[in-house]
Amino acid sequence: MIENLKETSVHAGHKVYLMIDGAQLDAPKLIYSHDDSPGFDQLYRGTSHQSALEVSPCIVQPSEASRLWTEETVWRSAGVIIESNADIQTLTDHFRSLISVRLPDQTFAYLRFYSPTQIHGLLSAFNPSERARFSGPVLKWHYFDPGTGWESTEIHSQEQDHEAREEGWFQLTEEHIHTISAHKEANFISALVNNSGLPLTPQNESLMRTLVERGRRYGFRSKAELASYTEIAAYHPKTINQPSAQSILSDKEKPTYERLAELDNLMAQGGA
Repeated sequence: MIENLKETSVHAGHKVYLMIDGAQLDAPKLIYSHDDSPGFDQLYRGTSHQSALEVSPCIVQPSEASRLWTEETVWRSAGVIIESNADIQTLTDHFRSLISVRLPDQTFAYLRFYSPTQIHGLLSAFNPSERARFSGPVLKWHYFDPGTGWESTEIHSQEQDHEAREEGWFQLTEEHIHTISAHKEANFISALVNNSGLPLTPQNESLMRTLVERGRRYGFRSKAELASYTEIAAYHPKTINQPSAQSILSDKEKPTYERLAELDNLMAQGGA
């Protein structure tokens, strides 16, 4: 996909950029280790988020001889590819204006649009006009999905780009938030199915949703807790319903981590 993207973009006269989540990777180290003369900037630089510069998302315009493309497997889970006609400064300013967005209650929240696990859900939540306003000078977004590989969203009309000082201009609606949450939940379910070793089928996704709902009723809230519970429940579908297992799961006096440890130990002993 990467080689085809480079050839297609060059032919079309587009510039190709990478945006990498600095909270997941040491982006400057990765970039300068594999590119001798990249265009480079950090989104938090010169903004009110400057104090968190070490985990800032980074934007890079790879040079002609860049070796970053050969490191795709390193950064594809922590970054997105962008096609645009804009220069790096225009693009960076626009993205700085999206670091945080306005919520329906008029408070502000960080938006991790530079994460491949987030951008698809965001773009899917918007109608074409909203997608264009959000994207500004972006012509096309590319992001990697572990289940399906590289995916793309093309922006069919160009809207005005925004400046860093306008941060917070983009408004999320209740409908946006509901759609984004549903997308995140679907991704979480797919990841649980994959991690359990089961084939990714509608039946297994339905099974995992049922197990997640049960896990939440037992008081497991974090993704890590739910992942541990569903893994045990999927691997021991009969034993998990035995009185000994149910006694552990229903003991709300104990912290969740203790119950999961006891449950795992019980299963290791055959559920007796």
